[in-house]
Amino acid sequence: MMNNNTAQNTFPASGDQGFTLTEALAAISIVSILLAALLWVSSASVRSVFLAKGALFFFRDMVTADERIRDLTGKVIIPYWEGKAGYNINAAGRRSREEFSLEVPWYGGRKGNLLCFSVDSSGLLTMKTLGGGEDSLYTAPVSLRVKDLSLLRDSRGNLLGVKVGYDYRGISFHTAAVFGSFPLKKNSIYD
Repeated sequence: MMNNNTAQNTFPASGDQGFTLTEALAAISIVSILLAALLWVSSASVRSVFLAKGALFFFRDMVTADERIRDLTGKVIIPYWEGKAGYNINAAGRRSREEFSLEVPWYGGRKGNLLCFSVDSSGLLTMKTLGGGEDSLYTAPVSLRVKDLSLLRDSRGNLLGVKVGYDYRGISFHTAAVFGSFPLKKNSIYD
């Protein structure tokens, strides 16, 4: 038996033929704006990650240097009976981009042993110990640039240790490391 029904029209009527050019351009414009916004947000995120990574490396290096400075400075043990004569610290001044250094005696409790700090013209900190057969060398990570190296004093001007200052993006950070002991004798650094 044959079906006498005519084949149905598979094409839609002329009003339902799809999107007009204006509708397609509007959709493309909206998608382009959304993609541009997404790209801007993702690039800002990537930039933030790189900035945070740089800060993280700086602070990691600063904490490592801080621990090393405090460890070595804490091993400067000046006997309580020592006066000023036994407690000479040699310091070369720092002006602008010149080098700066400190030589601290009594490292490890021995007068002849020295703990030496030096900062070169680029701000790189080096610490070394001399004497007693236990010489060592420590160079701070390159990411740290020392801006200040000075003796740490209390409010009365008494010598207590060493102070190292760093700058990171305009913010100053300091390590204040005290010696392991101080002299108590009259005519000492406390007079």
